Amino acid sequence: MMGSAKACDAGSLAAAILHVVRETRPRAAAACFAEDRAALESCGGTADGGMRLAIRRPEPAVTIGRDQALAREVRISHCRAESIPVVRRPTGGGALWLDADQVVVSLVAPSVRLGATPGARLERGAALLAAAVRRLGVETRFRPPNDLEVVGGAKIASLFVAEEGAATLLFATLIVDFDVRAALTALLVPTEKLTVTGLEHARERVATLVQLNGRRPEPDEVDAAIVAAFAEGLAARAVPGDAMAAVGLPLENLLDLVDPWGPPPDHGFETEDKTGQATLRLRLELDATETRIVAARLATDAAAAPHDVAAGLAAALDGATVVEMPARVARFAAGLDPKHLVGFAPGDLVRLAERAVAKAKLAAAIGLDPVQTSGLMLAGGARDAVEALSRAEVVLVPYCAKPAWCALRPTPDCIDCGHCEVGDAYRLARDRGLDVTTITNFEHLSETLEAMRARGVTSYVGMCCSDFFLKRHAAFRDAGMDAVLMDIVGATCYELKQEHLAYAGAFRAEATLDLDALEKVMALVPRCATACTDGACTVAPSSPGLGVHQPPAADRSG
Repeated sequence: MMGSAKACDAGSLAAAILHVVRETRPRAAAACFAEDRAALESCGGTADGGMRLAIRRPEPAVTIGRDQALAREVRISHCRAESIPVVRRPTGGGALWLDADQVVVSLVAPSVRLGATPGARLERGAALLAAAVRRLGVETRFRPPNDLEVVGGAKIASLFVAEEGAATLLFATLIVDFDVRAALTALLVPTEKLTVTGLEHARERVATLVQLNGRRPEPDEVDAAIVAAFAEGLAARAVPGDAMAAVGLPLENLLDLVDPWGPPPDHGFETEDKTGQATLRLRLELDATETRIVAARLATDAAAAPHDVAAGLAAALDGATVVEMPARVARFAAGLDPKHLVGFAPGDLVRLAERAVAKAKLAAAIGLDPVQTSGLMLAGGARDAVEALSRAEVVLVPYCAKPAWCALRPTPDCIDCGHCEVGDAYRLARDRGLDVTTITNFEHLSETLEAMRARGVTSYVGMCCSDFFLKRHAAFRDAGMDAVLMDIVGATCYELKQEHLAYAGAFRAEATLDLDALEKVMALVPRCATACTDGACTVAPSSPGLGVHQPPAADRSG
């Protein structure tokens, strides 16, 4: 795609030109990203050209990162109903809500001017934007890998990068004001970046120039601060620039396209994992024997990665058998330069493949269908889920699976009244002599996992929604135990946007356990010698709120 010659035609490392394009009227996000892509491609073959800075106010839209899976990030039905465009941008990173209350900053520059690695370029870009915000009276700090925060931890800007040849596109959003409700309604992912306790807490997690300065700054004031800070920081002379003459189609509205990340295929499944800074998803389509890979797709919200990582991994797995995956991915990952990855390491891709193999073996052993297999979540270091189940000592159940009318819903206990699947889960656990408890909130989960680890538990079985698993991945990871977790279905707090109630243990809607999957999984857990028989349990509680091995209550009326 060709662009204006002024985008990258002048200057040197000693004396550079910064071509500035300012747009004060709201602009379609697709057009903005098409111009960014054109500018990056036109500069990709030069290392000492000029630079292009575009400052825009976008029309309402959702944008997802270059490597994200649409169906896992966006409330598609809502965006269609409200005619909200959903556009994939050229850079990596996560899903964002955009509107004219945000200033979108796009810098295309020779990579050497921003740093030696994508991580360094993100930090350098954050420093440039922080200098601009400082001119507007607000002090910020960089939170790796790609956020600017004010004192207290609220986010006011995010940055992402893409690279083409010797050029880098730095994309940033600066929050002047923020419509939290619109964002949470359009975005599907319930990340800490937006909220942990609902709309009010979400507002506390996002900082705005309006809030911090007590007034709405004029567009000219904001733009002048950005131009001055970037020109000074890049040792460049700012001159007016022209809009890119983007040739060809603009970036498509993703809602008009077929999403390859729809329901699980008839033969195949998905696997997801979380690093400290990114989500990794692997979707496999298998042949009729369910042993050989027909197609593989990788999705991630990592802040930066080479543009061909997803395609390269898919090519590496083409035609491989499922059991060959870790070796194939290891060879592919060995060719990646860790310095060019931000958010995950090459070894994280290998772990993702190992988890996929473990899920496939478990599914084959107990007869899980593609949806149930996709719903399995593995934590810990075990590469064999079947072996991990052989060591399981505890079952953890989410309280949101109990009926809303149940008096024991907010407690760790269950009397097995026969009115919900939670009672069935308790019976399955007690039949095998396992401790079983209902997790009532996140703090209770942390306390329970700590108590389990202290007493020497090495493996457990649990149930939770996949959103909770990703959001609280650190708790499962840091517990140091292996876990086989099953997804719950129905009205989860994340789908209903009521995370704040769930966080407090007050979520009222009801989720549902997949009892068929649970029974199949529990069949691989050996019965201990002291299992409950004839309504009498011989296993004593080992920690408060955990050892709830108790005989079924005589009164089962509910």
